[in-house]
Amino acid sequence: MLHAPFQAHLFFTHFLASSPSVWWAERDLLVQAAALRTRQVALPSRLFLSLGDGDTSSMTSDLALLEAQLARLPFAGLEIFSHRFARRTHCNVIAAAFALGMMKLFGTAKVRMPGQRVG
Repeated sequence: MLHAPFQAHLFFTHFLASSPSVWWAERDLLVQAAALRTRQVALPSRLFLSLGDGDTSSMTSDLALLEAQLARLPFAGLEIFSHRFARRTHCNVIAAAFALGMMKLFGTAKVRMPGQRVG
């Protein structure tokens, strides 16, 4: 999914990636994003990136590489939301990531996170 925003022609404008596999294909995603940035300066879309603080160190460091690259070579119009979930891992972060990601991408209403106490 994370390759979708960095295509020459966008089919979607809102992207949610939880515990993304930036490492896939020797971090080709970083190359793909940089190549697109050399061809165009604007990417009118919204991107939510997240993972659990219990994810592997390679997963957290690779996501940090992507975030740093997007900060260093920003696309005009690209809104990026990043979140690290405490006490979550690759296996149990999905519900919380989906809830917060949808709120950040599409709405402003306050959402109760799974496992969050009311009051």
